Amino acid sequence: MQGYPIIEAGALEFDVHIPFQMARRVLRAICTIAPQDGEIESLQKLTDVIERDGVAEMLPPLSFLLGLKSGTRDRDAAAPISAQLVISALIGLVVNVAARRPLVLLLEDLHWCDQESRTFLDDLVRALPAHRCLMLMTYRPEFEPGWHAHRHFQEIRLAPLGPDDALQFLTNMFGDDDSTRQLTDGILKSAEGVPLFLEEMTREVEHSGALTGELGNYQLTDALSLIHISEPTRHI
Repeated sequence: MQGYPIIEAGALEFDVHIPFQMARRVLRAICTIAPQDGEIESLQKLTDVIERDGVAEMLPPLSFLLGLKSGTRDRDAAAPISAQLVISALIGLVVNVAARRPLVLLLEDLHWCDQESRTFLDDLVRALPAHRCLMLMTYRPEFEPGWHAHRHFQEIRLAPLGPDDALQFLTNMFGDDDSTRQLTDGILKSAEGVPLFLEEMTREVEHSGALTGELGNYQLTDALSLIHISEPTRHI
């Protein structure tokens, strides 16, 4: 994927209650709108992208999506903008960008995605076979995408690490000194093979000051209290 533009966006925990939140982040990423950009600069960036990759009719719905007042203010007020019009305009912009140059969309944590953004993604997935756009998406096992029937969709499930792989991960980190074996056993039991938990707990040990040595060859010099997984990490 080197040399191809990569558009990154993701959902956060409370986005499920905010219509079009992930779709809005996709559009901001396409237009390279930064958090510190004001309304005038944001509208200019959107206008520049539409002039390059879109059509003028996209400006009202996409500026509406970003909460901006476009240059067609009177027409915007006279013609209410529907959710489907916003979705169609954003899909049109994405496929036009992909027509100019192959595009990669990296979308994370879809299990927190709002319903309107999910409708956008559903429609975009259906449109993909005709365009040079690769979508890479991550979500929890409980998320059920409606795309399994599409021949161009492939799901790769990432299972927790098995006991041998988890042990190898910790051995690469701590080494196999006798002093760290009890520590390793405790982390293996608590992390349950989840890579994120393994990383969080090894990081906590690293910052505890109880280790001497170097990566892959540590010795435990001070007794450690129970290593735990922080609530924010476990909630992820």
